Amino acid sequence: MKYHEDNDELITIFAGSPVDAEMVNHLLQDNDIETLIKNQLMGTLAPWQVTAGGHAPVEVVIHERDAGKAKSLIEEFHKQS
Repeated sequence: MKYHEDNDELITIFAGSPVDAEMVNHLLQDNDIETLIKNQLMGTLAPWQVTAGGHAPVEVVIHERDAGKAKSLIEEFHKQS
């Protein structure tokens, strides 16, 4: 059996409110980019404990190899909203 080894770094591509992070998360997943949301629960319950002042408490994390595609998708999304 062969196992896939992925040594690709994980990076934060977006940080924001829980609602905005969820929208970005779905956008990226819909375009075949694997994502992970960090601080989702704490960002909702106690954002001041995740980041100072509660600013941008929820992060969307992706593989570094997907950064170019993800940035383009996020920029296009912000232009339309």
